[in-house]
Amino acid sequence: MRDKSGKQFDLKQGKGGIVDIEFLVQYGVLRWASEYPDLLDTTGVLPSLQLFAEHQILDEEATQQLSEAYRIYRAATHQLVLQNKKALVADDKYVEHRKVVGKLWDINLF
Repeated sequence: MRDKSGKQFDLKQGKGGIVDIEFLVQYGVLRWASEYPDLLDTTGVLPSLQLFAEHQILDEEATQQLSEAYRIYRAATHQLVLQNKKALVADDKYVEHRKVVGKLWDINLF
């Protein structure tokens, strides 16, 4: 599936995609686990983001935005995999989610 320009967005590896969210979460766990040991109780992205919010490591808005983007990307990826397709979508899909993830990446959340 391509947009009119013929470009595609890789849900996993693309800028603002799944890997960027997972890296932010993993870095946050490494950065804050000595202060909040319960961060080590889960390896899941969504539970980790919830703990970040509970400990006020991230504000509620950032937590919600990252969680929403992650859920949407994972759902789209699963749907494509079930169709034996790669995790690629038209470049004009999920633009707002990608911008939010990129912005949160750029502002150095932690």
